[in-house]
Amino acid sequence: MRGNYLRAWIIHAGMKNQDLAEALGMSATALSRRINGRAEWTWSEVQAAGRLLNIPMEEWAQVFQPPSVA
Repeated sequence: MRGNYLRAWIIHAGMKNQDLAEALGMSATALSRRINGRAEWTWSEVQAAGRLLNIPMEEWAQVFQPPSVA
């Protein structure tokens, strides 16, 4: 997960984390855990967040990819 990239999309959509969390039917804490890589996204959450934030599908891999292991 590229947290900063997702945060930029949230801001670009004119939303706050709380707004996105509510729209996804989760708590702000649950969303924060996903953004910070401490919890995994389900595919349905990725799809819903992508649609809500108007992220082009070709960008989803950039936004939602897991962190690389060095």
